[in-house]
Amino acid sequence: MAAFVSFTTGVASRSVTVPAGTDRLLVAIALSSDSVGARTATYGGVSMSVASTANGWAQIFYMLAPPAGAATLAVSGTDVSQVIAAHYTGIGSFQSGQQGSVASASFSPNWGGLIVFGMVAASVSHTPLASTTERQDGGDYYADRIVTGSGAVNVGVSSATDPDYAGAIFLDSALASGTPSAPVPSATGGATVEVAASGTPTAPVASATGSVNVNVV
Repeated sequence: MAAFVSFTTGVASRSVTVPAGTDRLLVAIALSSDSVGARTATYGGVSMSVASTANGWAQIFYMLAPPAGAATLAVSGTDVSQVIAAHYTGIGSFQSGQQGSVASASFSPNWGGLIVFGMVAASVSHTPLASTTERQDGGDYYADRIVTGSGAVNVGVSSATDPDYAGAIFLDSALASGTPSAPVPSATGGATVEVAASGTPTAPVASATGSVNVNVV
């Protein structure tokens, strides 16, 4: 099952340590002090995948199965106010990302996994929605929610002043959706049949055929 490990906050380029674990995920949330175009991000010199970059204020990048240990996390561009690096285990795939200029959003994972939510806002104190786990709150905001199944869930805060958010869904590596089909047996090749006898055999009964000549003397 998906699990939160840890997170750090800091400048756009810095050393970040990914803890050891199974099915690791590194998420980088770039929050900006000005609306800018799409950015890029690298970890250990390797490009991170883009979850969402349409909103210049809040953008999310990720790397599935990052190497454990320390490496440099670098986000390109100017006016980056903070980059939040979050680490998780038990993540198998990326589903989707979305962005908007609101304080909360509805997400619909296909099955169990993780929803992450990064927001930049003028307000500095927020009330998270039910089941949203707040990790960072001070204008620059980060929260997540571990989910155990499919269906729409809301992530974010109840209110914020001038918010912009970016969110993403990641799916659990140990779960799958749908009902598996029962296997259909099949056979190939030839077969040998052996018959074993048991009990006491019955003595054969003699029988005769033909004719008999009788001579009287």
